[in-house]
Amino acid sequence: VWFSASNSDLSLFIMSFLDEADPSGQSWRVLLQAVAPATDAGELAEQWNQCLAWSVLYEHENRDWKRQFRNGPAGSVLKALKEAGATRQILRAAERLEDSLHKEARRGTLKPRLTGAVQPAAAAAHDSKPSDHSGSSSSGYQSG
Repeated sequence: VWFSASNSDLSLFIMSFLDEADPSGQSWRVLLQAVAPATDAGELAEQWNQCLAWSVLYEHENRDWKRQFRNGPAGSVLKALKEAGATRQILRAAERLEDSLHKEARRGTLKPRLTGAVQPAAAAAHDSKPSDHSGSSSSGYQSG
């Protein structure tokens, strides 16, 4: 078993984003426990890729995630990848993927891609306009 937690971890935090439900309702931990971090071709396994993408979306949609996750949702996925035996090459690829997923989330294209929803053209045009919220940060996440 590649995951563990001490009692102190459980008292204040959800142990990991992997304890959240995947789109099918099953925990990411259950889904990933039998999945190697990398494919035979040396690429990040699709299930891990999906988990990382959903964790980034979670960070962008739940601004209070810091109260739930010690390492952040995406950070907890990266930590689990390392604990699952991912190579440095796979970990670097996952970190680059996380960066690109954050960019995609800020553009508003990550959620529609993950959920299969098509954003109406009018809404997409409206979302691409600069906001009037000068001086306030809209991202609020810390990479992790």
